[in-house]
Amino acid sequence: MCMGIDARNWARTKSAGSHSQLWLWQEWIERLLALRLKDTAVEQLVRATANHEQLKYVTLLLEWELRDSRTSADAVCTELLSAVNDSDYSLCSWLEATAAVGTWLANQHRRAGLCTVIGYIACSIEAAQARADSPSLRQTVTEMLDQYGFEGH
Repeated sequence: MCMGIDARNWARTKSAGSHSQLWLWQEWIERLLALRLKDTAVEQLVRATANHEQLKYVTLLLEWELRDSRTSADAVCTELLSAVNDSDYSLCSWLEATAAVGTWLANQHRRAGLCTVIGYIACSIEAAQARADSPSLRQTVTEMLDQYGFEGH
């Protein structure tokens, strides 16, 4: 469980001196901490997120997953990290793609759990392997959403 993570210090580091960003980072770090993840998982997620929007959607998708299933937050994070390790993309790329799906779902007034989103991203990667070009994972996922939508909740 998260006992050693100081949300305010992490938020200060991630916000790079922006007062408005500080509060947004702190809010989403605190919500992530409330899910009772291990310190190492929280650190990996916070380090890998490029902006508070990415952390927001990862946290929301994780919250939705935990509401809809009997799994633990650590088990879901393990699934995410396993999917990352099985791909050619970094955790940063996966979190960027996860935020793209979260944004798309929010714009459609829909929601899904993080495990469902992990599966969608993995399918997007498989579908994109036949392509001659190699767009970013975020672009690949966005194109899949635009072309095929999202099966899920």
